[in-house]
Amino acid sequence: MSAFHLTDQQVSFFHTFGYLSFSGLMTDCIDEIESAFEALWKKNGGGHNGQPHDG
Repeated sequence: MSAFHLTDQQVSFFHTFGYLSFSGLMTDCIDEIESAFEALWKKNGGGHNGQPHDG
């Protein structure tokens, strides 16, 4: 993974709002994350009357 640096604007946004958004950062592993979440959700009883989590 290559290093990157935040812009002054990103740093300012973080100091103001307390978070940063990195669009597309997890794109290559989102299917794996969703599958793991759904398995954990199902294992622990769901919570939406047996319906899958909607997003």
